Amino acid sequence: MGKKQETQKETLFSKQERNKEISLDVKTLPVTRSSFDQLLGYSYDIKFRDITIYGKPELKATVIYVDGLASQSSISDFVLKPLNTNSKFLKCLNNHDVMDVIQNGAVYYSDVEEIQNVEEGILKILSGNAVIVFDDIQKMIGFDVKDFDTRGIESSTEESTFRSGKDAFVEKLKANTSTIRLKIKSHFLVFENYIV
Repeated sequence: MGKKQETQKETLFSKQERNKEISLDVKTLPVTRSSFDQLLGYSYDIKFRDITIYGKPELKATVIYVDGLASQSSISDFVLKPLNTNSKFLKCLNNHDVMDVIQNGAVYYSDVEEIQNVEEGILKILSGNAVIVFDDIQKMIGFDVKDFDTRGIESSTEESTFRSGKDAFVEKLKANTSTIRLKIKSHFLVFENYIV
């Protein structure tokens, strides 16, 4: 067996092992970054961003979202910016206080929701929401920041006899992966980036 075939076989084996590991009940996993990293971290379109709130090193969290489904400008302007500039966060002593302040309107986003478990968090992330995970208190909060841009999808003029969905692939890879993510909301779907 050639070296290339052995490498491909090892890669396939490691992917099968990973799928066995993450097939456990996601409802029982602790609400931590490492749980999400274990389930979603293999896909290049899932973004993890570690943050500190109002510059306080004891107030740490992780923002998780899908690149292409969530609006990065909404995350920056209406979620991250208030976490670092709103003086209400200055009075927070721990992440329980941070969650209370967020839920009482200190973050400039109307659709804010506490998420109960990892399974619900994954569904929210794969639907285009951003989730902030607080490891130390094992809680998370979600923001509806869905926004993905694509060119308008039109009916095909070449194959007018077929009647099907209007989704189609376009020139941008991010738009294509977003279209697939909207249809298949599973943590088992992994996108890998290869240079050809």
